Amino acid sequence: MPARQRVQGPLRYGAGRTDVGMLASLDALEEMIAGNLAWSYLTPRYNGHGRVRNGLADALVVLAPERTLYLPPPPA
Repeated sequence: MPARQRVQGPLRYGAGRTDVGMLASLDALEEMIAGNLAWSYLTPRYNGHGRVRNGLADALVVLAPERTLYLPPPPA
């Protein structure tokens, strides 16, 4: 089961499924996390100037002082 379903499942589909405020908060949190991740992939602050995203959504992240590398994940 994907992490998103494990975390959100009990909140979205359990006792909180009728709490409109909580559901709106979960939606907003999901959008904020996605936007922050997209920004961190592209910002020169973390990846240098001229970075072009390679489209990987699942990657091995290698942190180096001069850049962050997003490599294909190792085979399962």
